[in-house]
Amino acid sequence: MNGVQPTCGGMVMNEPFVYNEKGFLLLEHLISIVIMSVLSITFLYLMRVVSVYTVDQTALTMHEVNSLAIRLQNEIRLADSLTAADGRLFAHFTREENVVSFSAQNNRLVRQVDGRGGEIMVYNLSGMNVVLFDNRSARISLVSFDGDIFQFYLQALHMEVDHPEIWEEDDIDDEE
Repeated sequence: MNGVQPTCGGMVMNEPFVYNEKGFLLLEHLISIVIMSVLSITFLYLMRVVSVYTVDQTALTMHEVNSLAIRLQNEIRLADSLTAADGRLFAHFTREENVVSFSAQNNRLVRQVDGRGGEIMVYNLSGMNVVLFDNRSARISLVSFDGDIFQFYLQALHMEVDHPEIWEEDDIDDEE
């Protein structure tokens, strides 16, 4: 070939490629061990922190029951009357002509309006018992999977009140 040898990147292609066989230095190995140690210690610390903040997702907590009791009382207080049947609580609203029911279904407390819908109010519920005292008050007992029983009382406070006539300002001035 005219005395010219083919080259690749300035290297003659006929010469064999020589690898650098020095390997890693002891210092490089120590640095990688230190980095892996720091990462391992950080991971173990984070696992301990996460385990402290984990919550038992299958337990019914007192906070959930308190929130539920407040929500139920706020809704029940406007009811005209209460009834109970088959472990269900019914709140009757005559103005809106609605019946709101609360029942335990599929390990949940479910709220329905006129038998439709299905708002889930609380999870992890093993059972529910309703004791009706009269048509305006009831006691709800919720049973969790752990066997804990939570009880709270509900009372319908709504009463029909005759509103007095509204006086006009002229009527008030005449009386003075």
